[in-house]
Amino acid sequence: MAVNEVKRTKAEAKAALLKRRAEARARADQAMAVLHATAEAKQHRAALTALDRMIVIGRVLKFDTLETLFRPHVWILDVNGHTVGHALTVEAIAIDPSTGADGVVVERLDEVLRRPWRAPDDQSAWAALYAHALAALAEQAQAHADAIQSAIRLRAALSDPSG
Repeated sequence: MAVNEVKRTKAEAKAALLKRRAEARARADQAMAVLHATAEAKQHRAALTALDRMIVIGRVLKFDTLETLFRPHVWILDVNGHTVGHALTVEAIAIDPSTGADGVVVERLDEVLRRPWRAPDDQSAWAALYAHALAALAEQAQAHADAIQSAIRLRAALSDPSG
């Protein structure tokens, strides 16, 4: 044994280990708090961006193009994490924290429909709107495809001299 070495008792070693664990736990807790704050700040920035976009487009909810259908929107959540509704359509009383609103989420309509909702009738209405919008877009796409096929047939008929 070297001259500078001091032998610790089991109790001292255990106390030192517990102290190191406590210090490591405190550092981990602090790091987790920073991560949570960062995630919340990121969520708030996304919500503000989406709200700014809604203000710019005139506060109109339109789902008439793929771009508008798949644009993230701000949805209000209750204290249980259930969707209450869209930020532009929810009654002011539902947004008041004293009535159970607990936050917002910025998601596309298809994403928010997969979440639990406070009122299944509201979820059903949004699902019907989503299905209607998809059907209308599919009809537009089919009409466009039909027009292209007609143009191809017309060009072929016009270019065929035996025709």
